Amino acid sequence: MDNIGQTRSGFMCGQIAVDFANIFKAFVGANYLSVSFMFSQSGLLLGIIGILVISCVEGHCCSLIVKCKRLAIHKILESREDWLNSTIEAVENPSRLKLRKKVERRLTYSDVAWIGAGKWGSRVVTFMLLFTQFGFCIGYLIFLGNTVRKFFPVIQSTISFPALTLSPALSSTAMSPISTMHTTMVQNSTTSLFPTNQTSLLLTTLNSSSTLLNYFTTANPSFLDSSTGNMSTVSSMTSNSSSLNPSSSYPVHLYYIIVAVFVPFFATLALVRNIRHLGAGSMVANFSILIGYISIMAYILRGFQVSHTVELANWSTFPIFIGGISSAYEGIGVIIPIESSMEHTRRWFHQLLLTVIMLATLILSTIGILGYLRFGNGTEQTIIWNMTADTAFPLVVYSVVSVGVIFTFPLQNFPVIEICEGFLFAEGGVFGPAKMLEVGDANIQTETSPLLDSQDEVDPEMLAVLQKLPVAVTIPDSVATWKRNLLRVIIVLLEGSFALALKDDYAYFGSFVGAIGSTTLGFIMPCFLHMKLERSLHPVRMVVDIAIISFGIIGGILGVYVSVTTIIENY
Repeated sequence: MDNIGQTRSGFMCGQIAVDFANIFKAFVGANYLSVSFMFSQSGLLLGIIGILVISCVEGHCCSLIVKCKRLAIHKILESREDWLNSTIEAVENPSRLKLRKKVERRLTYSDVAWIGAGKWGSRVVTFMLLFTQFGFCIGYLIFLGNTVRKFFPVIQSTISFPALTLSPALSSTAMSPISTMHTTMVQNSTTSLFPTNQTSLLLTTLNSSSTLLNYFTTANPSFLDSSTGNMSTVSSMTSNSSSLNPSSSYPVHLYYIIVAVFVPFFATLALVRNIRHLGAGSMVANFSILIGYISIMAYILRGFQVSHTVELANWSTFPIFIGGISSAYEGIGVIIPIESSMEHTRRWFHQLLLTVIMLATLILSTIGILGYLRFGNGTEQTIIWNMTADTAFPLVVYSVVSVGVIFTFPLQNFPVIEICEGFLFAEGGVFGPAKMLEVGDANIQTETSPLLDSQDEVDPEMLAVLQKLPVAVTIPDSVATWKRNLLRVIIVLLEGSFALALKDDYAYFGSFVGAIGSTTLGFIMPCFLHMKLERSLHPVRMVVDIAIISFGIIGGILGVYVSVTTIIENY
């Protein structure tokens, strides 16, 4: 008996560990890379308050959508009163328990929205899932294009002169040859990836301080300060680079080449039909994201100093923070399937969810706060772009994180493909075969519903339940394979096209996606469905639901406005 007990305990611990890993992966992805930039948009204090509020609301809404799933199951199984009252007879009925488990395993977020708010509720959820996943894929391509091109920087020569203080007696006429000479140097110093010998010789000659000294003292003896007779500095005679360091300029055309290389690669992976074949890539992505996070934190903490440009609050760009942080919590779209798969550990779901939300908030807050404190207003749209590629360590981090994003892309793109194929090629779809019978017909439900096995005894009560369920979308065999493949390639080409147009707007576009899709899925719809499905809703809970819906709507609208305005200004 002791051995049996130990075996069961070990099995339960293993299941809990697997479920914890699944929930954690759903909430922590590559979007943590832009959290530091989001803090630069909100300010330190406002960002801390904002991320705590968003994490609490996110955790509450995740629990709420699972509760809505159970309320939806009650709604479709209430053909008899004992389903609502949970009597002993109902619990002990094996056929009903079997049907209930099948319904629990099948329901998705869109199905719950269908049951709670009708076909339009389901369409809103489906569209938002499509929009967010499509947007994430575009963001991944933008990230890869900008990160990989950092391996090929333009060698930008910077000319420095001895520090000189010019006497007021030095005339503008005497300075004009130097100004012309400096302009020529700057124009010739960044002409190619590898400067020619001629350019190097010119720069070496012009860098000679003795030549400049001879010029000044010969052309104008008053070059020496008349009051002190000393020579100090000529400053600001070098080119002012727009980036944080002289060697961080990268050829723009290289970005387009890199994205163009990745598009056919991802288009090939999009032809994979079974998501299980991408399981190994998911493990690689998880490992790469973890290593990348640890490496970035090590870089931030090495020689850590607080930037003097840190602000406590920045209300004008705070909506960008709301959209970006909302999209960083990615898990609510898949939380229902994960909870449904926890057959043996479902009673631990809320504890695991709370732990994951707290851990995800700690990870996002740590890298966001420390990254912003270190780089201040100079924080790049993704934190690894602040790592100067002057040693091997940043290049290794670029490589590891890029590998994680590469293997994450096909997983994020899979729901986009499924939704688009269902819309176009399913029965009754735009290019699909005509629907011969209505979905509500009992016979067609009996033949096509995945809730029924061939050995199931079909009774009128079971058919009544099935009639209340939306039919799972399947692609008929009559649809040609080349059509489905063409659609998958077109989807990746569209994602690549948007990535080419938005090369400088990685974080702003991520905030735009979060302001529309993540606020709708994470804040608005769970509370709305809760109000629709809960028959006797307490007034306090109703006020909480309305407050969260209002927060999602207002924050989303402001986030869209500020993000779109910034993207337009960048053009």
